[in-house]
This record gives sequence, C-alpha cells and structure tokens, in this order.
Amino acid sequence: IRFVRGEPVLTVAITLSLMLNFFVAPFMPSMVMITKQRFAGTPSMLAFLEMGFFVGMALGAVILSKIRIRRVGVAFSVSLTFAALMFIPMGYTYDPKVFWTANFLCGICIPPAAIPMNTLTQLRTPDALRGRVNSVTSMSSMLIMPIGYALSGILLARLGITGTFWFMTVGLGLAPLFGLLHREFRGAVLEGTGEAS
Repeated sequence: IRFVRGEPVLTVAITLSLMLNFFVAPFMPSMVMITKQRFAGTPSMLAFLEMGFFVGMALGAVILSKIRIRRVGVAFSVSLTFAALMFIPMGYTYDPKVFWTANFLCGICIPPAAIPMNTLTQLRTPDALRGRVNSVTSMSSMLIMPIGYALSGILLARLGITGTFWFMTVGLGLAPLFGLLHREFRGAVLEGTGEAS
C-alpha cells in the first residue's frame, strides 16, 4: 500500500478500478431480471446475452493487437466511458438482439482500457512487490463487489431495470473521466517506448 501511494498513476488506476467494480456490480442481477421480465426467461437466453460481452472482448483484444495506443491513461478513461454508454440501450430495449449487440460493443471497449493499463502497472511495480500490489488490487475488488451486489437489490426495487442501468451508466461513465483530471495519469505511457500497445 505504501508503494502504491507513492506512485500517482497506480493510485489513480487502482482507485478508478475499485469505483468501476462498485458501479458494474449490479449488472449481473439486472441482466437476470431483464432475462426474466423482458425476454424468454431461460438459462439459454441468459447465456446468449452474456456471450455478447465475451465475444466483444475477444474481438477487442484482436483489434488491440493491431493498433498502438500512445496514452495509456487516456485509453483507459475514454474506452470505459464508451463502454458505459452501451448500458443505455440495454436498459431500455425489449429486443434480445439489441441487448446482445450493446453488450458486444461494451466488450470491445474493455481490452483497450485494461490491457495497456495492466501492462503499465506491472512495469512500474518492482518484481518483489508485484504479488503484493496484485493482492491489494484483488482483495480491494473482492471487498467492494459485494457492496455493489447488495445495492443492486435496492436499486432494482426502487428504480427498476431502466433506472438501475442509468445508475451504472452514470457511475461507469463519469468515474473514468476523473482520471483525466490527474496530469500524470492523463499523460501515462509505457516506459521505454513512449507508446502502449
């Protein structure tokens, strides 16, 4: 923890990751509710909807391998904000194909955000501390996610499906943008190359 505090870029990245884990936690309970209330309500339909995200992530990883990202912090923030915008149609649609497509586009945005930032985190962390930094990040996420899951029940009961998706959209959309206010995070690049790929 002391090391992370001394690395502004890592501090911002980990803080944003925790915020994102909190705001994305209601997604799965919301998708289950959508499957039951708007679509066929079968396990196959739920699997179909979830598959869109992972297909999108796979394609996003392939696309990322073909391009070079110069500004890691900017890529992280902008990609996740675009991913958050895909939650808007998910919250309104009654067509599973529209939901699948929006989830697919959301998945495409994840690799450009996560892979360069994870690489930067590894490079900026000394070998002896990488395990501890990864442990801090993982444990923090494990602690914050249950809070988001618990909140999802309240959100769905009081705001409904559409309102809950707006909660996630606003949270996931705005949280990454706060990173752009931090000069060092905004200008972060991979050491030794000046570029992230």
